[in-house]
Amino acid sequence: MLHIKIDRESASYLSKQIYNSIKEFALCGTIQPGEKLPSSRDLSKYLNIARNVVIESYEQLIAEGYAYSKSGSGTYICEGVQFQKTKVDSMKRHYISDNYITPYDQSLIFGYGNTKLDEIEAGINKLHSVIGENRTS
Repeated sequence: MLHIKIDRESASYLSKQIYNSIKEFALCGTIQPGEKLPSSRDLSKYLNIARNVVIESYEQLIAEGYAYSKSGSGTYICEGVQFQKTKVDSMKRHYISDNYITPYDQSLIFGYGNTKLDEIEAGINKLHSVIGENRTS
């Protein structure tokens, strides 16, 4: 089962949180193209949310071309939705020459996606304060 973190206190809708997580998994290769997503019933039961929330997330993924549905079979990740390695390599060459790489740059280079950027930046800032460096992006 996919490990999707749901924040019920977030201002973001649950369907958007699920959509963002699955999209990030697909782009980063955690879910491979052609791989079947959990059924809406199974995922809603696992996350303890209404099935309609999962269906809405899946419909958005389909609408944006990240997934497709096979009638009676399920929902699958589309081919070609992962980050391209050549683009990542060229970005690494561009950014690694700098002395400091911002969390945003790291997300572009290493494919973290948008979901964890605030956590990454907070962790980096905390690390810098512990070792006596105060860098800001």
